[in-house]
Amino acid sequence: LAFFYTKKQVKRIQEALTQGYLLPASSSAVSNPGRAPALWSGAAAPSVSLPALSPPPGLLLPPAVLLAGLKTKTSLKRRCKDCFIVRRRGRLYVLCKTNPRHKQRKL
Repeated sequence: LAFFYTKKQVKRIQEALTQGYLLPASSSAVSNPGRAPALWSGAAAPSVSLPALSPPPGLLLPPAVLLAGLKTKTSLKRRCKDCFIVRRRGRLYVLCKTNPRHKQRKL
C-alpha cells in the first residue's frame, strides 16, 4: 500500500520541520530527501518521525473529544421551572427539554 501526502499536508510538515516541532526520521532523510532509509523501501517510507515538542493547535492531530452541549459544573442549579435533575451512571445531570442550553453535568 502506498501512502501519498496531499500538498496541504506536505506544507504543514515542512512548516513543522522548519519551526522545530518535528525531527527528521534520520540524518539520511535530511541529506537525501528522495531516498528512504535502508529499513524502509518504496512509497511507504516515512520522511519524519513523531513530534519532538507539542505541535501548535490543529497541526496534524485531531481535536480533543468534547462533550457537546453540556456545561460541567461543581454545583448544579435549576435555571428554569422545566429543568430537572437526573442521576445516571453515578453522575448528576440537569436536563431541560424547553431550553437545551440549560444542560449541565456535575464534575
